[in-house]
Amino acid sequence: MDNLFILLILPAISAIILAFIKTSSAKWAALVLSLIQLGLTLPFICNFVPDASIQFSQSWNWISSLGIQFQIGLDGISLPMLILTNGLIPLIILASFGHQQKGGFYGLVSFMQAGLVLVFISLDAFSFYMGWEAALIPIYFICALWGDGNRISINLKFFCIYILR
Repeated sequence: MDNLFILLILPAISAIILAFIKTSSAKWAALVLSLIQLGLTLPFICNFVPDASIQFSQSWNWISSLGIQFQIGLDGISLPMLILTNGLIPLIILASFGHQQKGGFYGLVSFMQAGLVLVFISLDAFSFYMGWEAALIPIYFICALWGDGNRISINLKFFCIYILR
């Protein structure tokens, strides 16, 4: 199965599911869902032809009145970034097992993953921008709610750099 849209929608659905799990079993659910996401990345690795073409591309009309399309695909630069993103999320979740996290934390991590996946597979500027902004929002809240040290000052700088640019 080599449908990129599934790689994009699975973390978003996972984020919704994980946000409603209020027990400590959220970490196991998050780990299983992130490993499924990593497993779904494997067909793209195996079927990728290393040439200069865009592969597995899909396109839909998004806002037709403005001529905006939703275009996703993989090339030789985006595939390693997709592998890195989907490979690091299970490690991030495993690293949080020593802390008492509930589903909200893991939901934000999954939502961040969905945004990053969109950033790396988008083929048009509008989709890239939407993915970039979608990834920044959960990063802000993860830093604000579960950050360590001087997290208020860090989040103010984060806000100034990325939101007010």
